[in-house]
Order: sequence, then C-alpha cells, then structure tokens
Amino acid sequence: EPFGGPGKAEDGNLDYQKLYGLNAPIYRAVSVIANNISMLPVRIMDGESDVTDSGDYQLFKAYNANQTHFDFWEQTIGFLELTGECFWLLDRDNAGKVISAVPVRPDLIEVVPSNQFVVDHYLFNKSGKSVRIEAEEMFFLKYYNPTNHIRGLSPISAAQSDIVLELNAVTSSKSLFERGAQPSGIISTEMDMSQGDWDRTKGYISREHSGTNSAG
Repeated sequence: EPFGGPGKAEDGNLDYQKLYGLNAPIYRAVSVIANNISMLPVRIMDGESDVTDSGDYQLFKAYNANQTHFDFWEQTIGFLELTGECFWLLDRDNAGKVISAVPVRPDLIEVVPSNQFVVDHYLFNKSGKSVRIEAEEMFFLKYYNPTNHIRGLSPISAAQSDIVLELNAVTSSKSLFERGAQPSGIISTEMDMSQGDWDRTKGYISREHSGTNSAG
C-alpha cells in the first residue's frame, strides 16, 4: 500500500468508540486511565526550568471555551485508548499563535499524506461531505502502528477476538432468557419433499432460529 497504509480511519474505529458504552471491562479500563490522567496538572519544562506560566503556553490553561482541563484531557485520552488516535482542531490568532484546541472524533478524519511520513492535509468527513483542514490547523496524537505510518493503532485491536466472542455470548444468553430456554431437536417429516421445498424450509429455519439473536 502507498505511504505505509491507508489514510482513512480503520473500519473498526467507530466500533471501538461504541464499545465504551457496550462493554463493561473496556468502560472501566478506559475510564480509570482517562480520569486519572485528566486530574494531573500540565507542566511544561524548558530544560530544568518550569515555563508553564509563560504567555506562550496559555493554551494549556484554557484549551477552548467549552471544556475544562479535565473534560479536554478525558476526551483526548479516551479517544487514544479506544482508537489509538486523537485529533486536536487548532485555532490561531492573526500572529499564528494557537489560542484554542478541540478534540475531534478520529473516525471522522481522513489523513492525506504527501509521502510516507509527512501529512499534506486532513479531511473532515461527515454526512457525505468533506471539509479540507490544512496540516498546520490540526495536531495529531497517535499510538505506534507497525503496519501504517499514517494512522494509529487501537489498543483494543489486540483483544478484538475475545471482545467479539464475549459480545456474542452476552447477546445469545440474553436472547435465551427472553425467549425461554428450548432444547435443540430434529425436524422430520414422512412426506416427500422436492428440492425446492427442502431449500425453502431450510432457509426459513435458518432465518428464524439460527444466530445469536435467535438463541432459544
């Protein structure tokens, strides 16, 4: 693949974000990490000197008009832990100084590279529309991805198979209790069946009684 991988978000990017509200272990793990990091103060060091209160770094006192320090970092770390990525949309004054930053959902952003390592620009994609965002207007945080230099790697991807198995087991058990537990059995008939009748019968049974949603 050119440039070390695709610039669009992985297919599972949005699904990883949805898991936060669907899977209790993921919710607990991400919440603990994000909440604890969000409570830490920001310290900016220049060598051994603390320059946090310098006028050049006032962004880290107030990130934007709508989020507190805690809210900003909770969302940032949450996106990183769920998808391996977080994008900050930057706003600059006339002198080019960054005066605000807003975290943006990773699944809505496409990275457009100019070569294997350098980003040319970004695209904000939603509702079938794309808005170009210049590289200097975005700050991109991402976790190491050995197969793609352009996009980050979600920590959840390492446990994807286990999560899918657990979700299917929960769905199946829920359906079993809702429908009432029924033992498996054999459907038989003494009538002669044409191939067409048999195929239609198999299709009906499969549609109505197979899959995790139809357990029981």
